[in-house]
Amino acid sequence: TRARHQIELSASTPEGEGVADTLKLALQGGLVVSETPRWSGQLNVLETAGRFAARLVAPAGLEFGSDRVRLGAAELNAGDKGRIRLQETAWSPTQSVLRGDLTGLVLDLEPRRRDGRPRRNADPLTLGARWDLSVGRTLAGEARVFRESGDLSVEGELRTRLGLEKLEAVLAARGDRIDLTLDVRGKEFGSVQGEAGLRARRSADGMWSVPPETAISGAARLDMPSITWLGRLARENVETAGRVAGSFSVGGTLAAPRASGRVEGRELGFTLIDQGLILAGGELDVDFDSDRVRLERLEFVSDNRVRPREDRIPFDRLTATPGRFTARGEVALATGDGDFRFDADRLPLLQRDDRWMLVSGQGTARSTWTSLVLDAEFRADAGYVEFAESLPPSLSDDVVVLGR
Repeated sequence: TRARHQIELSASTPEGEGVADTLKLALQGGLVVSETPRWSGQLNVLETAGRFAARLVAPAGLEFGSDRVRLGAAELNAGDKGRIRLQETAWSPTQSVLRGDLTGLVLDLEPRRRDGRPRRNADPLTLGARWDLSVGRTLAGEARVFRESGDLSVEGELRTRLGLEKLEAVLAARGDRIDLTLDVRGKEFGSVQGEAGLRARRSADGMWSVPPETAISGAARLDMPSITWLGRLARENVETAGRVAGSFSVGGTLAAPRASGRVEGRELGFTLIDQGLILAGGELDVDFDSDRVRLERLEFVSDNRVRPREDRIPFDRLTATPGRFTARGEVALATGDGDFRFDADRLPLLQRDDRWMLVSGQGTARSTWTSLVLDAEFRADAGYVEFAESLPPSLSDDVVVLGR
């Protein structure tokens, strides 16, 4: 009947990465006739499976209508160790409250195997959260998401763990202002801190909104004391070195944000071990805004580290001062039109005792998002390539030559 009935719902999505997401829902209750009709009863079953698994531990009271939604205290198990507690959840056009916490939520970002089975991760990132927010005549409260334990891995030629030590995001509401802060730190990649804020708008009927013309402001800072870990993402025989720092800001409105920033790299190094390519002493200065990215300077000042096995090369004269490579230019973000210039002076391109070369020259590069035109002229100041000695060809023992 309308006053007393049960509702069951099940849904699923197509398989993604070999796994389908499913939802099961069961309600028991009935319609309450009044000036504003509403449904009142309880939530008996709430269960999800797939990429995010959760299950309602016990039935919870539920009431909803055009002017209100209220869920009683509820607890859900999430995965093997996760627990979500919804202590207070209520909405109305003039007053809303969200209060609860979660712990032990495993964030599994590892790509699955081809057969759909998850990859083994002995120490996955595990998150916790707490929230206590109210929306009425003013905004008030705070929501926090934080790392409880575990780490993240980045896929590359070699899987690399980031060494996370702290991850915390905080949303704070005060009056009509909403602020978000982020703090991420790790042994490998360093740290990222940021903050952003805006002011929400309350209409005459008491509804809060953030319209497109809302002004926004924000800033972020990156400090990466070592980029050694980036080399492991590229190839097994690649080594990277140096440190990178950056600062970023955003302004404007939600509909038309304006971003700008700067990235600096110092003591940069790049090595292809098997090829003997060693670039060192690098410095990088990049500046950008909403319109274009400017490469103010990319420079490597590399000492020669290897002496070739060839006495006829004027080695001491050519390597008396370090070799050098420089590049500069800019690219327009709207069109991809780029204009770059690069120069090399006795750059030690190959540094092995059996494969050695210094190059000098200059060139330009012009680009769009779909094309690249290079115009360059380089020469080898000196070089040496050694071919391994091999025995002369011989016949196999089972070959018989007639007439001999």
